[in-house]
Amino acid sequence: MSGFAIGLIWAWMFNGQFGIINDILVRVGIISHPIGFLSDPKFAMMSVIIANVWYGIPYFAIMLLAALQSVPNELYEASRIDGANRFKQLFKITIPYIRPTIVSTVLLRTMWIMNFPEIIYGMTGGGPANSTQILATHMINRIYQFYDYGQGA
Repeated sequence: MSGFAIGLIWAWMFNGQFGIINDILVRVGIISHPIGFLSDPKFAMMSVIIANVWYGIPYFAIMLLAALQSVPNELYEASRIDGANRFKQLFKITIPYIRPTIVSTVLLRTMWIMNFPEIIYGMTGGGPANSTQILATHMINRIYQFYDYGQGA
């Protein structure tokens, strides 16, 4: 699914008047009245981050599953013979073995977020009061709103 379409869907879900997020929070009793998530600078960036995290979960899941499947079973068998419990296996075998995958996945996702502003444009357009502005949306705004191609480049 395109990032812009995901941004529009999440913008509808976070809508202050008829969004499903507000409806659920009111029904559960967490809040007493609807919140304008995308119109309040305090909540706008948090809302965009939630949408971006949701967008990145399948990528992380596939990468971590592939990394976990590459850990040799012999390491776990040897550690069980040596008396290691599950907790020690996690921190002494699994995490060190998949650390390069975790680091590269986080770095790639961070670069993608900085280079693909479509979710932010779909949800807030960089507002309110520039609270969800990132470098890519700022560059686009400089070019298309102010026709300042020098600063936009």
